[in-house]
Amino acid sequence: SGKSFVVTGLGTASGKIVVPDTYRGLPVTGIADRAFYNKSNVTEVILGNRIESIGEQAFANCSYLTNVTFPDGLRTIGKMAFQSCRVLVTPIVFPSGVESISEQAFQYCRQLPSVTLTENIKEIGAGAFDGCERIESVEIPNSVITMGDAAFARCTSLKNLTLGGGLSEIGAD
Repeated sequence: SGKSFVVTGLGTASGKIVVPDTYRGLPVTGIADRAFYNKSNVTEVILGNRIESIGEQAFANCSYLTNVTFPDGLRTIGKMAFQSCRVLVTPIVFPSGVESISEQAFQYCRQLPSVTLTENIKEIGAGAFDGCERIESVEIPNSVITMGDAAFARCTSLKNLTLGGGLSEIGAD
């Protein structure tokens, strides 16, 4: 629309990727669906402060992605956005603007050590953290109303789970 840019692909970049706040004088506000899908040469991603959305499968199957930095203004993380980022070792702290963790967003992030959910999150989608084998403890805030099927399935190291008082629906598995 001529008002902002959205990253649609990797180009020739590799290793540590820094998405800038602006490009050609306009804000960079999003990462498109499948923009970095299956790119094994990406090891770290630092998202610019103006990124508001991460599309579906944006970083899915980035098998060597170890670190990702979310900006405070992030609002949406699409379905399967980080699915199968098997060596992602950054503790995930969701910015306060994120209200929903999409389906399978972090599924099979086997090395993910922890997640911190903020009080603004209302929904945890089906399979959101399925197969995150290293997560040991999760606190579901009172703001969460629904937790989808298999949200924390196959989290084999999970020892402590605190459920918030706002939950009205917990899915199967």
